[in-house]
Amino acid sequence: RKKTGNASLQRGVSELGEHFKSVATRVNESVRNFQRRERVQHIAQRVRGVPDGISLAVHGREFLLDDGDFREYGRAGYRRLYLFNDALLICKPGENLMGKLMQKEQDLKFKHLIPLNKVTEPAVMRPPKDPSSTGVEQLPYFEIKDGSGPNLFHHKDTARIEEWVETINKARQELITPTPAFRLAPLSLQELSINLSEYVVIADQEEKHSNFYLF
Repeated sequence: RKKTGNASLQRGVSELGEHFKSVATRVNESVRNFQRRERVQHIAQRVRGVPDGISLAVHGREFLLDDGDFREYGRAGYRRLYLFNDALLICKPGENLMGKLMQKEQDLKFKHLIPLNKVTEPAVMRPPKDPSSTGVEQLPYFEIKDGSGPNLFHHKDTARIEEWVETINKARQELITPTPAFRLAPLSLQELSINLSEYVVIADQEEKHSNFYLF
């Protein structure tokens, strides 16, 4: 009987541990989601010339990727691209917000915004249009199509383009077939047969983002 009781206790502790790991994972993801939404607010404050009727800091929008080394086909200069969970923002670096002698961040000029729900087919990576060219045509690029036609963005780093294509398509797919909202199974503390006072949530200071663990 004693062995049976110990086995039941160990099983219960193990199940409880798995439950708390699940909770910790969701807490951690909630923190990251908050940070991504805060990043959108910060980006929106830097962008100038946004047309009437377009809002960058919309409810539920989250930051995913950014890169300032893209070149847009048929356009001069570099473009800074911001990928959100529901849109692709294309900007052109503008004047410095704090002046040339005290530069901390650059202002950004709005060029256009591509809602991912308006993208007509998955983004694809393409080889250079003309490898012998000295212009943007010598660089690989990714293509994303919306109602206005194809948009081509060149970059010198093939791996970077692959990352963008993968992330764009994943975000687009989430809009088409959203993941069901997570719901924790009902559980009351009265149902637990052990003392939970030793379980605490702490932040991992070594991670770039706040991670939470349960001990």
